[in-house]
Amino acid sequence: MFIPIHQILLDHFLSKMKYSEALIQKSIIDNWDLSQEIKDLKNKLAVMTADIKNIELENLESRLNQLNNDTKEILSNLEKILDDIQKTKDDAKKELIKLSKEPLSKSYDIYDEYIKKGWNNPDVISSYRKYDLFLDDEDRKKFDSFIKKYVSWQHPTLYIRPNSLHFVDSLKASDILYIAEEAEIRPWLYKNLSKRFFESIRFKFIDESKENFLIEKFPAGQIGFILMENFLNFKPFDVIRQYLDESFLLLKPGGHIMFTYNNCDLASGVRNFENGLYCFTPGDLLKEICEASGFKIEYSESNDNVSWLVLKKPGELTSIKGGKALGQIIFDRNYRNT
Repeated sequence: MFIPIHQILLDHFLSKMKYSEALIQKSIIDNWDLSQEIKDLKNKLAVMTADIKNIELENLESRLNQLNNDTKEILSNLEKILDDIQKTKDDAKKELIKLSKEPLSKSYDIYDEYIKKGWNNPDVISSYRKYDLFLDDEDRKKFDSFIKKYVSWQHPTLYIRPNSLHFVDSLKASDILYIAEEAEIRPWLYKNLSKRFFESIRFKFIDESKENFLIEKFPAGQIGFILMENFLNFKPFDVIRQYLDESFLLLKPGGHIMFTYNNCDLASGVRNFENGLYCFTPGDLLKEICEASGFKIEYSESNDNVSWLVLKKPGELTSIKGGKALGQIIFDRNYRNT
């Protein structure tokens, strides 16, 4: 007889674990599955039932009927086990949601600590630019390929607080490149950019202490693409929601926003939080917030190194700009002023 384990597991283990440890246990529970075994048993039962009809020997038919009944009982027990497994999964999910309340609250402490350190200090920003979120070269190439896919000379681009500057070159094709910083703009923060390119960028200072920190700085409904790399990783949910809501207003219909985040649906993301590096950001909850802001989730990437999302504002991205044209000024020697 199968003994339900969900109360034993949840009451004894999850309540005494760190969130990262509880998440690992939930992942194990989520992988419990008997559906294939039940499917195979049902198929065998169907074959046996069909075979019985073709057997004329009375004793053999009786024995097969008994086997049929025994199989049905086994199948019923397996289905009860499967129901209990599902109940355990549901209870583990509810328990994890309860455990998430404390880290969600502590994320604001991490956020406040970064502000105290001087998040709007150019020297602090410079020190964080030494940290590369994309340690895996394949992750970097894939992220960069998506940037190139959404950047166009037909639409302005907004890059919010660049981190490593690895992806700036891919933004050069933008009609206008806006860069938002939380600190006073200092050229030495962009020393690896050419002077000509640096002077073409339109910099804006944003202040998260303001009620609206994006829509008052940039043209509403005119941006084609917004990029945030290793930025929302440091933000609690309320601040993330504010960025999403305001970004939605800035984007053209059909425009895209792309950002990395600390995925706390993975144990690696929770450990980042527990070590005080990033805020607590469960991926499933973040996706719900994205959709609540009006976005459609177009792409999701998540592994132990980096997690990122691509969101699309509903509609079709259009531009009044036509193709690029070249012209030449020709001097006519036969032209005379009259």
